[in-house]
Amino acid sequence: GLAAVSAAVAGAAPSLGHAGTAQAEGSSLLGPARPEATVSLTLVLRLPGRAALAAYIAEQRQRVVLTWLTPAQIGERFGLPSARVGAVIARLRAAGIRVTERYDQRTALLAEGSVHDVDRLFHVRLDEYQARDGSRYRIPSRPPRVPADLADAVSAVDGLDTRPVFHPTSVLTQTGSNTTYVTPQQLAHIYGGDGLAQAGIDGSGETIAIASLATAHGDEFAQWAKRFKVSLQPSQTLSVAPAPPTPRDHGWSANESDEVALDLEMARALAPKATLLDYTTANDGGGIERVINQITQDRRATIVSISYGICEVNRGGAALASDESTFMTAQAAGIDIFAASGDSGPYGCNEPNRSNDVRESVSYPASSAYVTAVGGTTLLARGNSLHEVAWQEPASLAGSGGGRSAFIPRPPWQSASVVHEPGGTRLVPDVAGPASPDFNLAIAAFQSGHVVFEIGGGTSAAAPFWAGVVALVKQSVRGREHAFPDGNVNAMLYQIGSAPALYPSAFNDITTGSNQVFTASTGWDFMTGLGSPNIDGLTSAIDTFTHSRRS
Repeated sequence: GLAAVSAAVAGAAPSLGHAGTAQAEGSSLLGPARPEATVSLTLVLRLPGRAALAAYIAEQRQRVVLTWLTPAQIGERFGLPSARVGAVIARLRAAGIRVTERYDQRTALLAEGSVHDVDRLFHVRLDEYQARDGSRYRIPSRPPRVPADLADAVSAVDGLDTRPVFHPTSVLTQTGSNTTYVTPQQLAHIYGGDGLAQAGIDGSGETIAIASLATAHGDEFAQWAKRFKVSLQPSQTLSVAPAPPTPRDHGWSANESDEVALDLEMARALAPKATLLDYTTANDGGGIERVINQITQDRRATIVSISYGICEVNRGGAALASDESTFMTAQAAGIDIFAASGDSGPYGCNEPNRSNDVRESVSYPASSAYVTAVGGTTLLARGNSLHEVAWQEPASLAGSGGGRSAFIPRPPWQSASVVHEPGGTRLVPDVAGPASPDFNLAIAAFQSGHVVFEIGGGTSAAAPFWAGVVALVKQSVRGREHAFPDGNVNAMLYQIGSAPALYPSAFNDITTGSNQVFTASTGWDFMTGLGSPNIDGLTSAIDTFTHSRRS
């Protein structure tokens, strides 16, 4: 399921960092962190050309042939001047902080320094705590203060607080002798993909990046591939510093590794020959942005799946504005991002079965104006027929996340569409995929020292499902049109959803199901968006749309 954040990041000055000062419940203070210990930092850079970049993206969407930018072009046209970035790096070096990565798009710097030097530069004291489970983490004694001579360039500092911000809440059901589940070969068939399969469309040539805040064990993939006769190649794991714990390290969690297994196996099930890139980094407040920055820099993937999120109202408007720069630059580089909408229905701050926070909130980055938010359905398949209802567990608050953003303006592609909801903020979700753990893809996970087979669930299953579907669509359309408008999938989905001649064949419109606030209905709704894909029909609609734009 979606990794939801349980507690507010307390005490932070929103514009200066995403770190908190509050002690986590049940943890004990061990004392100041060792002065010589190494701290990994993410310094979020200001984007002076932000408004101009937003206008550029909007203008591209109106063009027949989209012209996206390289990361270097983005940095040169819309980022801080190169000389200013160089001066920031020199200032950090003089303070004992070494920059380890500078992104061409000039959105952030990764750096390392000792606790002593970090304390002195950002006017904090890093304290070490121990949690009930024995894990240790650092929290700054007060919100960090960016020095006055860096304030024009640095908008936030991440990495001072090393508590795991994102808590995986995968909704998984262990398989038994009487359990019915979906195999990789059945999944595309259930969602109307037989035509593409018969045409040999399998994701070849397309690249999907998975954002991971944990490390898989490794054995689960081989056993899953053997059981379902699926190839695991091509794939690669790429670590972004600071790295998450590996199975050999103290602090590695089998439960958190489930998320990685679910994401990679679901994407592979739909697009068996696509290249999968598993980008891993530590679970802290800047983790997702670090991964997206690296994916943008690397220019290898045009599709990204994110199964993590943070409660929008806890994150706060100023921090979200900083986060949006990262997703905006990925969009400008022609990358289509799919993010899980959450597993707590309208209550994005609530962790299913763990807390009782019933404030209405959507989850970020699903609510970003530069991603496609993926909600969830309950899949009811009988033979060759498909029936879906909006995903909502009857005995709990768990269900498809959705609602209205509190901070992010409604994107033009959503406002000028079939959506007619009042207000001017982003609406979630955009589309939906299989999320119920009652009948879904069987995945292999590592638990209690061995590999077990479970049924995947949550919108964490739906997001990589859509990433895999779009890999098939892209391969097919590229084969016929010799090009695909990468980076424009979210807009095309709404244009198809607004076209009466295309919508019924491209989407399964989910009209049944409700939660505490919303009800599924004809057309777009707050539980399932435009609906789930009819793979062959969606491919044909996007092909028609792409061809008509170019002809």
